[in-house]
Amino acid sequence: MGIKDIENFKEKSKFSKKDFEGRKDSKSSIDMLLVIPVREEENHYIVPPLGLGYLATALRKEKFSVDILDCSREGLDYKGFEKRIRKLNPKIIGIQVFSYDVNPVKKAIKIIKKIDSEIKIILGGAHPTSEPNEIFNQFPEIDYAFKGESEEGLPMIVNYLLKNKEVNFSKVPGLIWKEGKKIIINEQTYDVDLDKYGFPAWDLINPKLYKNAAQGGLVGSEKYAPMTTSRGCPFQCTYCTVHIMSGRRIRYRSVKHVIDEMKLLKDEFGVDEIHIIDDAFTTNKARVHEFCDELIKQKMNIKFTFPNGIRLDTLDKEILLKMKKAGLQDFNVGIESGSDKILKDMKKSLTTKIIEEKTKLIKECGLNANGFFIIGYPTETREDILKTIKFSKKIPLKKAQFSMFKTYPNTEITNKLIEEGKLEELDYDNFIFYKVGYVPEGLTAKEMKKLQRKAFLGFYLRPKILWGMLKDINSFEQIKFIAKRVWYSLFVSK
Repeated sequence: MGIKDIENFKEKSKFSKKDFEGRKDSKSSIDMLLVIPVREEENHYIVPPLGLGYLATALRKEKFSVDILDCSREGLDYKGFEKRIRKLNPKIIGIQVFSYDVNPVKKAIKIIKKIDSEIKIILGGAHPTSEPNEIFNQFPEIDYAFKGESEEGLPMIVNYLLKNKEVNFSKVPGLIWKEGKKIIINEQTYDVDLDKYGFPAWDLINPKLYKNAAQGGLVGSEKYAPMTTSRGCPFQCTYCTVHIMSGRRIRYRSVKHVIDEMKLLKDEFGVDEIHIIDDAFTTNKARVHEFCDELIKQKMNIKFTFPNGIRLDTLDKEILLKMKKAGLQDFNVGIESGSDKILKDMKKSLTTKIIEEKTKLIKECGLNANGFFIIGYPTETREDILKTIKFSKKIPLKKAQFSMFKTYPNTEITNKLIEEGKLEELDYDNFIFYKVGYVPEGLTAKEMKKLQRKAFLGFYLRPKILWGMLKDINSFEQIKFIAKRVWYSLFVSK
């Protein structure tokens, strides 16, 4: 992989533009359409869908024509979605499903079947991975679903459907399928060689089309793109779903492969800021040094950050200064609580003392950290939440996000609540960040929203913090993003 890989990407991009003339001719047909569904709720996180980009690359390797429809980015409603499906006329539709997408996806499936009952529908993503046993009950009209990563399995099924290639269904990694009335869930696999997947089909998720999307409110440049350099997370946080999707073992792309993709993004799309969305980037310090040394050596003049956050307990002065020299700018860290008791309950492997030490170290190194906090963890009391609010103002953070706790399917804490009879069913519509979902004992939904408001206003209505945020604004889109974020955080709970 390297320059040859980049040239192959360019050739495939040229091929795809010629092959996808069906976008202009409604009578044409593409083999598979990969879809980010219509979002009924206000969406504050719109980024190029890397997962679908990787799947598009896997399908292209098998010579299938493929396109990606991001309804969220395009702001499509169901009528708009229907028009696009009729125009693209796909033989197979694959839909990425998060748990908050359940009801919108049900509506999308009805539209698809109304257009053409012969269109095959395949679901994938976090929701089928977390609740594989429920997928055919929730979506009886689908043909297949996938649990976990599906770069290996999806092309097998598409080959079967479109080229009549024989397939041993029991050997397709992560496939969720039906044999008669029996639902079978194949074991998901975690391939160690991530380089073999190539790059996402960037021509189908062009970063330039996302520069004015909502995610622009969190970046320093409009010319940004997300990247993944590894998959998997070994940590035990009780509320997190990452390990369900990607496993506990961290699997890495080679540094050379990562740098080559950064070059492509810079040269072909003008990207000057990379968002590394790994869940455990700084766990392997030798690899971090190798990555930074290569960036410095090649003088790429490209910045990078970590929107999903990096582990505070993996940071030291040497690694921070090296990343800063290589182009690291403001980044996010997962703090979650200002109560040592709650941190222990969450299995964060952090204490408030460690958090204080590490955030001070970040500041001393000339960097800025933004903190993630959770409000309403099941074992929290009002006093615990007030500790978190106070703690958020004590430590040196540039920005903070106070999100309501969510009972995501199959996490350790969700399963515990169900076993204890404290949670009867999951309300997928309440999985949006600003909505009050689970309410801990001794609190009410109204009180929780007040506490979230108190946290938000208490943090940001400080002259230094407010001025720092205003200085970072570099576009009208960011102003709109911030205004929406403030409104939903302060006043919207349903």
